[in-house]
Amino acid sequence: MLAECDRTIALGSPDAWLVYERGVALEELGRYPEAIESFGQALAIDPRHYKALQHRGWVRQLSKDHQGAVDDLTRALELTPSAAERRQLLVLRADSLEALGRRDEAGLDR
Repeated sequence: MLAECDRTIALGSPDAWLVYERGVALEELGRYPEAIESFGQALAIDPRHYKALQHRGWVRQLSKDHQGAVDDLTRALELTPSAAERRQLLVLRADSLEALGRRDEAGLDR
């Protein structure tokens, strides 16, 4: 999947979904710094790309960038239309808030 995304991107003017898919492929390979960069590129194309925010927040959490995760997940919560997805984001955000020592705020998300 990564190679397909790279080939298509090389053809010029990629859209946010394609760059996001590249980030997902990198995330699945455990290449977190590159995944974060791809999700950031998708957001530069479309700042309201909530899936890119969700995944970047998750990868930042895995990378122990808990403040970055909280920031991304908070923004994703504002944009995500699905109640089920918002609930999952609250749990993820609570984990990062807890890691930052912000237990009271984490408790509100749980």
